[in-house]
Amino acid sequence: MTERKCTEYIEGDWVEEGTHPCNCPVCGGWLAWEIGHDDNLNEIDVPVCNKCKTELIALPYFEDGECVEGIGKICPISERKR
Repeated sequence: MTERKCTEYIEGDWVEEGTHPCNCPVCGGWLAWEIGHDDNLNEIDVPVCNKCKTELIALPYFEDGECVEGIGKICPISERKR
């Protein structure tokens, strides 16, 4: 299997002046965030590419073994659908 690239994100980077929405790591399209659920049925933010329909996952960033809130990377978890 080939290695898939990921894109970095900063929570709220699409809101502040001079920044832009996260890009899809597969096609470069703009991403939207939808409400999804994890295995325990907790609500989580799920990145969605409306252009290529690749399934994506947002992974948190860890520093010194601790999760840093609001930053991480977005990676594909399926093949491109369009």
